Amino acid sequence: MNHESLWKKLILALTRITIVYSIVSIAVVALAFRFLVPLFLEHIPGIWGRLLVAVVIILFISPFLRAIMIKKKSFC
Repeated sequence: MNHESLWKKLILALTRITIVYSIVSIAVVALAFRFLVPLFLEHIPGIWGRLLVAVVIILFISPFLRAIMIKKKSFC
């Protein structure tokens, strides 16, 4: 295989991974804003409710963000 073909496969694979996990992360954030934010703010009003929601959302999307950022060993 030539190097151009390998680079093209690598770029396509990484792009696909980034797009899929980004879409999943955006969906999780959208669902959290739709359901979690009103629920948390109803029970914990003010800045503490917003801060807690932010932490929960970050915890929910952190596996997807990590998957976007890590180097895939199968491509090396």
